[in-house]
Amino acid sequence: MLDKLSTLYEIAQVNYLFWRKEMRSKIKVDPLKRIKMLLNGFHGESKIIYQLTDDNISSYLSDYRRLKSKFINKRYSYILNNKILFEQIFKNSIKVPDSLAIISKGRIVPRV
Repeated sequence: MLDKLSTLYEIAQVNYLFWRKEMRSKIKVDPLKRIKMLLNGFHGESKIIYQLTDDNISSYLSDYRRLKSKFINKRYSYILNNKILFEQIFKNSIKVPDSLAIISKGRIVPRV
């Protein structure tokens, strides 16, 4: 039961993140091309950013699948995707670059 709820949560979160980014895009793309990109799991702006064509689209990991990949490691995903937490947990075990700053509420905040 818990596994099913976890899976439903992951699906909901991936869809939310995918569509939130799509709706906030400031890059103008032809509506028909945008629909084609969406049907292939890409954001409309990806057509321009990656210069996607019918010939090369299969060479790229779609935006949707990239978002899904965040959950490959299940319960460890949060730690692996959180730069500050990852650094604190692993800095004594492996070589981890120091974080010089973070972005919080749109502002760059130096790490002390």
